[in-house]
Amino acid sequence: MSTNEPSSIDAVTTGKVSPGQTPPPSRQSLRGAAAAQAGFDYQLDVSILAALQLLLISKAASRLVLEPANEEDLEADLQPNVPGRVQPSATVTGNQKLVVQVKLNNGDPWRVEDFEALLKHGSDKKGGRRKALHHLDDPNTRYLLVTNADATGAARGLLVQGFEELSDKASFPASLNATLKSSSEGRVAIWGKLTEKQLASDIRELMSDLLHVPKVEQQKLLEHLRLEAKRRTRGGAPGIWTRDDLLATVRAHGGFLASSASLEHFVAPANFDEMVRLLTDRNAVVLRGPSGTGKTQAALKLCDMARRRDGTLDVVSLGPDDAPTNARKVVDTGPTLFYVDDPWGQYSLAGGNEAWTEQLPRLLAKASPGHQFVITTRSDMLHGAGVGSSLDTWSVELDAVQYRDGQLGDIYDNRMDQLPAPLQTKAYEFRKDALEKLETPLELELFFSHLQVGPEAEEPDHAFSRRLLELAQRDAVEGVVVRALSSMDTTGASALVWALLASRAQFDRTRMHPLQRALRAFDSALSEAFGKVVDRMVAARHLRQPARVVAFAHPSVKQGFEAFVIANWLRGEAAIETLISALVRLPEAHREWGLETAARVLEMTRSFSRRTDIDQPFEIDDVSQSLIDGWLDESLLDPRSKFAPLLELASEVGSDASIPSRVARWLLKGTARRFGLYPKLAAPRF
Repeated sequence: MSTNEPSSIDAVTTGKVSPGQTPPPSRQSLRGAAAAQAGFDYQLDVSILAALQLLLISKAASRLVLEPANEEDLEADLQPNVPGRVQPSATVTGNQKLVVQVKLNNGDPWRVEDFEALLKHGSDKKGGRRKALHHLDDPNTRYLLVTNADATGAARGLLVQGFEELSDKASFPASLNATLKSSSEGRVAIWGKLTEKQLASDIRELMSDLLHVPKVEQQKLLEHLRLEAKRRTRGGAPGIWTRDDLLATVRAHGGFLASSASLEHFVAPANFDEMVRLLTDRNAVVLRGPSGTGKTQAALKLCDMARRRDGTLDVVSLGPDDAPTNARKVVDTGPTLFYVDDPWGQYSLAGGNEAWTEQLPRLLAKASPGHQFVITTRSDMLHGAGVGSSLDTWSVELDAVQYRDGQLGDIYDNRMDQLPAPLQTKAYEFRKDALEKLETPLELELFFSHLQVGPEAEEPDHAFSRRLLELAQRDAVEGVVVRALSSMDTTGASALVWALLASRAQFDRTRMHPLQRALRAFDSALSEAFGKVVDRMVAARHLRQPARVVAFAHPSVKQGFEAFVIANWLRGEAAIETLISALVRLPEAHREWGLETAARVLEMTRSFSRRTDIDQPFEIDDVSQSLIDGWLDESLLDPRSKFAPLLELASEVGSDASIPSRVARWLLKGTARRFGLYPKLAAPRF
């Protein structure tokens, strides 16, 4: 299953999933109640897939709202262009509405004319079903048709794979412009060929691989979820399906989501009151400390408390690609709290974004009850950014010391209570040894992540306990990561994740969807595997994704990825070459990020291949090199660029066809490093 993008705390977006649009009579092959029931079941299952994917896996949505079913008979689903009775909506990332209609169709592929008829269906009368085309009058609304049928002709330009993928603006059928008055390019899409069989397989895959639901419970869980969906469509008010509701249902059937950060079971570190005081008194707090000490959980708890105090407060998450100016340029629509996760993890070399180091102290100095900030950062990243003491006024240090007064025991007990009953007994027996040997929340998370999998066949309890303690030690993480990747990656997708994170430290999940689409043009299997590796490694807590941002959970995870890439270099090398080819061809909205990332990946991979004594130098195709050269030339002439690091990058990855790159090599290597890589380099001639 191809799925994409996200973060539940970020921007507000409402996604309206209106399953059940029926094709015109010429497209119908089923008749009567059986066909109507099949269509209704398909609507429910698409809604379930949306809930599992958006609420639990990608975390793109915080809740799903199911509108009350209307009084239409099920048979109405068979009438031309009649919307289905199940109408979910979701608050997702990107500050957009997502309007989705679902149609089970056993006829011909969708033509533009058929698609246009769906958009026009509805009523302008009060209380009537709103026409989809009117939703699109709002430029912040997207429309998606989910169907089991394919598309044909110009309609193929609208095809996507997943709830969050955007269609190609350049392929938008021109004939739709007469129906859709607003600029709708890229906001209208069809997720085709999601057959009933594929839909069932995708749901089962999520249950098995990411939610760890026992096989004997999966059908019961599916039936339970269908009942929950139906229940929320009854009555006069919309039924809300929250992440916690959904996760509770999954747990009732023996499943769990290792990556879920339940604030309900949050245990405050010893200095949490100081964090609350700073946010209350100064309207800003910076949580800093080493990796694995619970900064993200503490930050999310602070955001949750602030939102509960003021129901009008909007929590906006800023990702790695956001500039500090985003916290100043947002339209003032009411009280706002900005949650910024590790702002020094990444910045752009080009484009004029102001450095967080320079701007954050000014932003925090102007913080107010209507303009609050919660920041998290690792101590090493903070030191590397050269911030100095400029943030001390708002800073709190969070390290292992803050958990030595019984807090680790409380965390252990809370995690133990969330386990299936048979494993709770084992966790109780292992408690004393675990608390004697483990020191941080991260180590406890690693302990419980492996405990949830259960013992090996005929493994005695004492051996199971000893193995869990070994796996919870950070030094053991590298081996665990290598084994996990070995079991899931046969395409080289791990090398893509490693290359992106090693070169950019973190990436916004919203970048995954256009990247997967670009990868699909070169290697569809690699594109799909990339998304699955990210999902599975987030679920296993090897990658962290508190909101939109994906990053290595710990430096030892990066080491594990590197070890796996080295061991499978031929496959990984080809995958990274494909990654660069895709990055340089991203659509206009992601062009700058794609080209800079391609250049960084090229620089990092070449350096890595030299450092690890790989026989052949890393090279890329001529077209990709030319596009990178063009970006370097543009950026070096842009007065907004970070000139010094960009010059260094150009000296490493620019070809001789790029005159600025030749100048960079002459300046940086021909003089300062004359006897290094370019011993005979002379001044370039132009």
